[in-house]
Amino acid sequence: LPADYAEVIVVFRRTAGTLCLQNDHLDYSIANMYQTMVRMDSPATRTNNAVGESSIRIANAGCAQRGMTATLCATAARIKLPAFIVLKEPTTQP
Repeated sequence: LPADYAEVIVVFRRTAGTLCLQNDHLDYSIANMYQTMVRMDSPATRTNNAVGESSIRIANAGCAQRGMTATLCATAARIKLPAFIVLKEPTTQP
């Protein structure tokens, strides 16, 4: 965890408490959300090695890649919500 983790938590809880009092919200209505990009490499289906070699070095970054966004969220009531995954599919323009 980051060095300022405890300080960030205190600031979030204080801000959430203030917003709850000002706007008549519940702790369950306020959340802290973090999202990050995740990339997965599709491995190649063929290798170029001589027949009979005992090991094959696989280095891959030039194949098709899929990207997705992973989102993590927790409410001010200290409840962790399930991860939300957004799959990115290529779109075709007409």
